[in-house]
Parts: sequence; C-alpha cells; structure tokens
Amino acid sequence: MKKVDLKSMDRNELEEFAYNTSIENDELKLRVRGYEEQEQIDARKKFSRKGEPSDADQMSFFNEAEANEDQGQPEPTLEKVHPPKSTKHKKQKGSKDKMLSSLPKETTEYRLSPEESVCPKCGEPMHTMKKEIRRELTLIPSRVEVRESVIYSYACRNCESSGTGSPILRADKKAPALLFRNCLVSPSLGAHIICRKYDNRDPLEKISSDFHMQGVKLTKQTLSNWICRLSEQYLSPFVDIFHGELKQQYMIHADETEVQVISEPGRTAQQKSRMWVFCSGACQDDKEAHRPVVQYLYSETRKREVAENYLQDYEGFIQSDGYIVYHTLHDGIIDVGCMAHVRRKYYDAVSVLPKSGRRPSAKPCIGLKYTNDLMDLDRQRKELTTIAEMTDFKKKKIAPKLRKFIKWASDELPKEKDGKYRDALLYTVNQKEYLENYLLDGRLEATNNIAERAVRPFVMGRKNWMFCKAPRGASASSVMYSIIETAKANRLKPESYLAWLLEELRGKDMSTFDLTPLLPWSENIPEECKQTL
Repeated sequence: MKKVDLKSMDRNELEEFAYNTSIENDELKLRVRGYEEQEQIDARKKFSRKGEPSDADQMSFFNEAEANEDQGQPEPTLEKVHPPKSTKHKKQKGSKDKMLSSLPKETTEYRLSPEESVCPKCGEPMHTMKKEIRRELTLIPSRVEVRESVIYSYACRNCESSGTGSPILRADKKAPALLFRNCLVSPSLGAHIICRKYDNRDPLEKISSDFHMQGVKLTKQTLSNWICRLSEQYLSPFVDIFHGELKQQYMIHADETEVQVISEPGRTAQQKSRMWVFCSGACQDDKEAHRPVVQYLYSETRKREVAENYLQDYEGFIQSDGYIVYHTLHDGIIDVGCMAHVRRKYYDAVSVLPKSGRRPSAKPCIGLKYTNDLMDLDRQRKELTTIAEMTDFKKKKIAPKLRKFIKWASDELPKEKDGKYRDALLYTVNQKEYLENYLLDGRLEATNNIAERAVRPFVMGRKNWMFCKAPRGASASSVMYSIIETAKANRLKPESYLAWLLEELRGKDMSTFDLTPLLPWSENIPEECKQTL
C-alpha cells in the first residue's frame, strides 16, 4: 500500500487529499453495498423458497399491520372476533369418476355359488341384495419384447424346370418397414427413449442401465445414435413446418439459454453455445383454429444474426426479456417488453431492504406495487372474450397506469446513485418504448412468461445431462424438444404421439410424403394420443 506523507503537504494539498479520499470512500461504500445486496439475492435464490410472492403473500411480506400495532389497545371480546373462513380445498364432486372413466378397466366379479348362498337360518336360497365396488389403480411395468417379422419369398418350380427362369415374389410389402436397415429400434422404443431423455430429463447413462436391468444391452452411444438418426431422417421436417407456422402468427414469444457443447469446431469446450426458443402467443383471433407452436433452435452464439435469420420476412410482434438483439431487428418487427422482468428487479430491491423498511411507503415497494397492479389488470384483460374489448380495456385501464408508472420511475431515477433499487428504475426507464408497445394490440401479453415456461424443460434437463457432446446432438435435442413441447401445448401425450408418428412415417419417402395429417393440431390424431385431463 502506498504511504502518504501528510506532514509535507500544505493546507490546500491536505484539503484536496481529504476531498479525494472522501469521494473514493463513498464509491467503495456503494460498491460494497452492491456486493452485499447481490449476496443477499443469491442466498435467497439458493436457500429460500422459490417464486416471487404477490397479492396476499406480498402484503405479508411488508407486514404493515405488525409495524403499526398499538400495544395499548384492549383485546376484542369473543363476540367481536370473526373466525376466518376455512381455506381447506374442497374436492370436486365426481372428479375421481371423471378421471377413472378415461382409463382402461378390468372388472372381476365375486359371487357365491348356489351352494354357498343358502340362508344359514332357514336353509332357503338367498337373492342378490346389493353389490360393493372396490377400485384401485394398478400399474403395468414396461417390458421389452422382440417383434419378429418373417417374410417369405416365392418362386415358380414350373418356370425353373423349363429353364426360362422363375420370377420371385416377396411378402415384404405386408410387413412393417424397419426405421433403419439392420437396426433394432422400433417406433415405440424410439418414442420411449426420446421421452425418457427430453421429457423425463433422464441422462442416457440412466436409460441404458435401466434397459440393462431388463436384460437388454443398449449402450448410451447406441441410444444417442438412434436419437440423432430419428431426428435427421424423420422428425426434422416437422420443425421446418413449425417455423413456417410461427411466422404466420401475429405474435412470437422468444427466449434463450446457455448450452455447453463439448466438440464444436473452432471453439473450446468451455465456451457456451445457445438454445433459443420461439413460441406462439396465447390469444388468437380464432381460438378454434389456434395452433400452439414451440420451436427450439441451437446455435453456437447469441449474435443478432441468429435471430435475424430466423425471423427473416416475419412481420409482427415479438416479446422478449429485453435482450438488445430484438430491439435492432428489421422494421417489420415490433419488440414488446416484459413486465415480469421489470417486477423481478423491484422484487430484488425490496428483498434487500431491512425488515423494518419493508413497508408500502418504501420506494422499492411502491415500484413493486405498480408492477403487481399492472399484472393484475392484464389478468382481467385475459378474461375478456373479444379483441375489441381487450383493446378498449387496455386504452382505458392499463395505459394510464403504465404511463404513470414509467413517469414515476423517470422522476425517481436521478435521486438514486446505486443499488438494486436504482437498477430497477434504470431498467424501467430503458425499457419504456418496449413496455409501451404492449398497448398497441389488445392481444399482447404483459409478460414473456409463455417463452420462459417453454424453455424451462430444457433448463431442468440440463441439470441432469449437463452438456451435449457435439453439434449433431445439440441439433437433435432442439428437434426433440420442439416436437415434445409442441405436442404438450396441443394437449397430446408426447410418448404416445411420437410412437404413432414414427409408426406412420416408417418406410415413407420423407421428401414427398405429406406431413400435414400428422401435425400436432391435426384432426387425424388418434384419441389414445390425446390428454384426457
């Protein structure tokens, strides 16, 4: 540390040194404060309950009643105390019967024989008085079987004996085609492996060991190769259709997250790649013709060119988390901000306040209240039935509140030097244009939660399998997540749908085969592929 000789300084030099030291000390205090606040937020995210409570939970967070209690106030009499209404969830009548009605049922009746149904008192035959029905759910464990197709060939002995040469007929057209030549994978097995990895989030090592316990030796390399081949030969054309369907919709929700790919050409294993997700909006002009789509896209980088190429020729709204790439796309795209991300900033600012300071009158709490009110108004908007009603509701109810909130943040920002509260104000002001774009169309959502929910299965799965070995596997993963999440968005059972899909596709020429009847929103989907609850 550099020593300063104060004795050699004159008065002016001492004053200047003290002034500079004071400024440096203030800057260090602000920096330490920022580190402490971030440490509190990281600890809350790691150890506290997940989520960001609002409404009733949020009000208990402030606890204004306890802060303002009067210890001298006498206790109320018993007659004045009103017991709270029971919050116990009441079971809906008939819910169990409704659930069981969609499941296969095996009924076994237990009767007494004529010899057994004799009255022990008088010896006369007894009649059936009533019956008692006991029901239980049974689970049939999965098992692996060998399906062997024996294909016969036929030749003509008469032609053989005459020396003219016998024609040969084969019964191969009656037998189901293999998905791949000399390969053991079937549609049902392929669908099971895909859903185990991408829907149940199991690593391939775990899937391989489970098969080994059933006496089937399938290495994780074999499973990985099957997934990649199924993606490339059969399923990737569906993703291209999803892309075209998304570009026809008025609104696209977008998000992206990290993925580590070990063997990317020209890149180190430590460099992070990206998995983008694009999905359709919830509100449509024609709810009957609504086609929910979720598409994943793998890329090596997070650069603007990725989004620009994907959204080429698209005109409409795109809602994001405020990532600057979406602000600079071509003129036909209007970027819409996310109120959930704004709210998260104020929630973090409130969470680092001391408990005694968490009152509704505190500035961070005022900002959080603004965001809660705006999101409550958006929930009311969703209950309306027509786009015209939604647009009018935004104009009369939401627009004044949103503009008042942004003006309040703009006025408060110059008063703050540092900290999480200033970060929240700065984010609000910087997102002003994109937050106000939400008012341009009655159908637009206040938050980008649709995309965040769509990317969550990938984020949760990443905790288990951790990385992709090569770009080929990452691309296959993007295809599989797209198929599975789009199927779920259309209320299909992913494994049943994939098994049916591969059964219909095997042996087909994918370059000429019409995939329209097989899309997740098609009316040709079998009932056994549809969710019942």
